[in-house]
Amino acid sequence: MLKDFTRDGRIITVTLDDGRVAKVESAFIDRMMDNLDIDEEEAVLTWLEDEEYIINEDQEELNAKAKDNKVLASLHRTKGDRKKAEMPVRRTVKENPTKEMLISAIAEAVAALEGVSDLVIENKGKIITFAIGEDNFKIDLIQKRKPKN
Repeated sequence: MLKDFTRDGRIITVTLDDGRVAKVESAFIDRMMDNLDIDEEEAVLTWLEDEEYIINEDQEELNAKAKDNKVLASLHRTKGDRKKAEMPVRRTVKENPTKEMLISAIAEAVAALEGVSDLVIENKGKIITFAIGEDNFKIDLIQKRKPKN
């Protein structure tokens, strides 16, 4: 664990039992002491644990329990995974009598042309398909939005 630490102006030098040496800014430790209301030694120990110089066995035990309960797995779900779990939204199309009237009139006009076959209104307010000879055609009626002022 912690053998000794010394404050040298702006730097705190920490010597660990295994001989490793770590350095941290004293201003960081001072802020930690003020924010957490702890003494300097506790702040240095907390910093060492956060930086993984020393291992907090209680924390490791809690992490192991969380993994066993699959808590961490649910925290790492991606946005795509959540979308798969959600129910698909059913879209409802608003009735538009003007578009339906236009599709009907266009279908009648196309049917009157010579050589038209296989005329189908696929969507009563949007799409007409037909064939002339060996060529296939599709008419897709799109209503433009009103411009914003």
